[in-house]
Amino acid sequence: MRLLLIILAICAFSTAIAYSPRPGDLLFQDIQCQGICKAITAVTHNKHAMPINHVAMLISRDTVIEAEGNNVQRTKLRKFLQRSRDKAGRPLVIVGRLKPQYRKLISRAVHIALSWQGRPYNYAFAYHNNFKSFYCSQLIYDAFLLAAKKPFFQLTKMTFKQDGQTLAAWQRYFKHLQKPIPEGQPGSNPALLARSNKIKIIYSYAKTM
Repeated sequence: MRLLLIILAICAFSTAIAYSPRPGDLLFQDIQCQGICKAITAVTHNKHAMPINHVAMLISRDTVIEAEGNNVQRTKLRKFLQRSRDKAGRPLVIVGRLKPQYRKLISRAVHIALSWQGRPYNYAFAYHNNFKSFYCSQLIYDAFLLAAKKPFFQLTKMTFKQDGQTLAAWQRYFKHLQKPIPEGQPGSNPALLARSNKIKIIYSYAKTM
């Protein structure tokens, strides 16, 4: 019995230290809400087992910065991880880390993202290089764009269609905003960032890897 308890303690300790948060890590999340969360997942390609519809960046071991809600804001990591969980209570989050040759950009990217705290959320999802409003993956894209002084992550042609048809959720969303759907315009999304060859997915809180 004593040996079993020791083994269980070692396993629990190993699991606890499996991931050590670092500034610059990108946290990809499956927010399980209705409407737009599902619509984002439906129109973005994802190679990982877990759906991805949100991304934030660690700025310290216990805090992320994200474009979420109404603006760009800091969020405690614990609160971020509690936002969406699987049936076993594990956070629906996977972690990407920049490859070693790119990590020199992290400090500058974090500084830039922090300077945008309080700026409004880009509800229209139209991408502009004016750095005045942001959606979640745009915040990350723009921070590293300025840190590298050139495009770092990729943009893609945005689509709001599935099987050739614009999803009803998106039609309602943009009708409410009284904005045109930016179909085919350049943009980013969390799943696209997760597929970047500049990062490596290193950990899954939900054990989906």
